[in-house]
Amino acid sequence: MKKLVSLCTLNSLPDRRAQLVKGPDGRRYACVRRGSRVDLLDDRCPHEGHPLSMGLVRDGVLTCQWHNWKFSLDDGACLRGGEHVARYDAEVHDGEVFFDPRLDDDDRRARIRHDLERALERAQADGATREALRLLPFEGGLDEAVDAMVRHAMDRDGCAIAGHARAALSLRDAGVLDDADALAVLASAAVREGGLRAVAPSPVAPSPATRAATLDDGEAVLLALLDERVDEAESYARGVPPSHAMRALDAWLMPWAALKLWNGGATLAALADTRAVAAHLTDGTRTASLAALTRGLGVAVAESDLPPWRHTRKALLEARVIQPGTAALDDAEALARDALTSEGQGLHATLIALDAGASPAAVLTVLARTAAERAATWNVAHSRDDHRDVRALDATRALRFCRAAQTLAGAVPGTHSVAHAVLAAGLVGKLRRHTHVAETPARAHGADTLADALARRDGAALRALVNDGASLAALTRAAALDGDGSHAPFAADCHAMVRDGTLTVSAARDAMVRAVFEEPPASLARLAARAKRAVERTR
Repeated sequence: MKKLVSLCTLNSLPDRRAQLVKGPDGRRYACVRRGSRVDLLDDRCPHEGHPLSMGLVRDGVLTCQWHNWKFSLDDGACLRGGEHVARYDAEVHDGEVFFDPRLDDDDRRARIRHDLERALERAQADGATREALRLLPFEGGLDEAVDAMVRHAMDRDGCAIAGHARAALSLRDAGVLDDADALAVLASAAVREGGLRAVAPSPVAPSPATRAATLDDGEAVLLALLDERVDEAESYARGVPPSHAMRALDAWLMPWAALKLWNGGATLAALADTRAVAAHLTDGTRTASLAALTRGLGVAVAESDLPPWRHTRKALLEARVIQPGTAALDDAEALARDALTSEGQGLHATLIALDAGASPAAVLTVLARTAAERAATWNVAHSRDDHRDVRALDATRALRFCRAAQTLAGAVPGTHSVAHAVLAAGLVGKLRRHTHVAETPARAHGADTLADALARRDGAALRALVNDGASLAALTRAAALDGDGSHAPFAADCHAMVRDGTLTVSAARDAMVRAVFEEPPASLARLAARAKRAVERTR
């Protein structure tokens, strides 16, 4: 039911021109009189908060003077630009203008969601970040924003976007990123992944028909994948009840993912990341994620089948007879040294440890730490050599695989975790084999604060300054917001390992500095700050 409040007199408003009027509560409104009719819009442009009362009116359209965004006076829809503006019901009685200061929350929420999806389709990370921030005051608004971005960027060959969602949410929960930062990371990743899909669309035919399925159809799915009947496997995934999508992921896909090293370990990370963010997704998006991951496994490259991975391939066969243990490692440092000696020696030491009863989780913890420490000592000059087939990126990839396997250790059968530990040892073993450990020479620096060092992108200064947990959090934030956000998952893993005591601050610091800050400068921090200011201006 409307609750009308007196605003002004009709004669005080010029005809077909915008006029600023303050309501009884002090809020600012842009009023436009068209004969005996009055249109009432929020005075703050949703783009950056410029007063719409300073805009131009023509043919039922109000144009913001700042960036030429255009809004329909009839419903507030944005005709040119990105987001709609709030419109209030107004009536004229006996020459006096009355309005209802309340907005319909359901309608407002639906329009924000529409604008968010439109910004993603137009590859506008700034607009998507603003609209995601506007969803937060609503109950479940964060989940709705995450779901929209993940759904937009999902393709039929995997769920790379889930890694960015997991990293952004975990760093937000840890207090490293605020809401605007986290949503900027995710929006940028969603726009990038969605853009790659649009530029290079999959040559695969349209999605196959849905086949009614239950959790008992896991064997049929695996046989379909084995015979490369990818459409059939995907049709099962699309037909599983939405409430069982993540259980199907564990029952159907984990056994297949443990067979070989798929896509250099990226596939297992995608499975773990999707499980981690599933609580933030709708049933429909969970089902779509399961279908995408199923197809991704069906077309993935089994790198462990290639000639350079013969040691890993042999170790996987030997690991089949090992029963998963629960004991701690006898000598974690020895395993770390062997893991970096070579692929073969690292795998040999891993098999001995597992056969002696060490838990796969304990082995994976050591291998994850070893991968991070290897990234911390990577010789960037060597990794830029085009003739080398192993680069700094491989250290971050190995860490991502190890961390994914760690998170899955308690959720999958122990035999799968044994296989994951063997694959992790193969990945880590490759890091030492093709490169030399060499510290980048320290440079003299005069930076007084972490902010100065970040602005100058002075790696030596950063290493000297970041020596405690608080500074590490600042560095992690900068790493997550650096460039297009592609380093966010790696930064999140390093920060989490420091929190759980498996990685030293200095190793995490150096790993992030080397992996992130020796690249060309760019930043999402400005995007996040702009979006935050714009939303605050329009509240």
